[in-house]
Amino acid sequence: MTAAAALLADLRARGVELVAAGDRLRWRAPAGVLSEQDRAALAENKSALLRLLAAKGAAVAEANYRADPRPDIAHDHQRWTHLLACAFALDGHDPGGVYGALHGLRCLGARLADDGHGLRLLPGELAHEEYRALRQRWLVPHREALTLLLGELGPAGGGAA
Repeated sequence: MTAAAALLADLRARGVELVAAGDRLRWRAPAGVLSEQDRAALAENKSALLRLLAAKGAAVAEANYRADPRPDIAHDHQRWTHLLACAFALDGHDPGGVYGALHGLRCLGARLADDGHGLRLLPGELAHEEYRALRQRWLVPHREALTLLLGELGPAGGGAA
C-alpha cells in the first residue's frame, strides 16, 4: 500500500471525507480529528491523493453504470445487471447508445421476460403508450444490437437467471 493509500484509509477510518476538486484537495472532518501532522501529510501527499481519488471515482462510476438502477424490481434484477454490463461493454456509457437506451428504460421500470427464444423487453411500470413512444425513439435505432444482446442472454445463450 502506498503512503497516500494508507493515509486515505486512516483518515476515512477516523471519519474524514476527502474529495478531489480539480487540482485541489478538499476535506471535511469531525472537529478535532485532523492534527497538524495530518494536515502536513495531506499537503505532502496531495498529488498522489488526487490521483488515487480520481482513480477510485472512475472505478465507482463505471461500476455504477453497469449496475441495475432498479434492484427493487427483484424478479429480473440479475438479468438486467448482466444485460447492462454487456451493453456497457458494447458502447460504454454513451447516453445515445444501446446502453443509454436500456438504462433509461430500466430506470422507468421496464422489465425483462423470457419468451423461450431469448429475453424480451416489457413495459413494466410504464403505460403502454409511453412505452411504445420510448421504444420507437430509443430502442428501434438499436434494434440489431438489442436483438443480439437479448438473444445471447436468454436461456439458449446461457444468460443469468
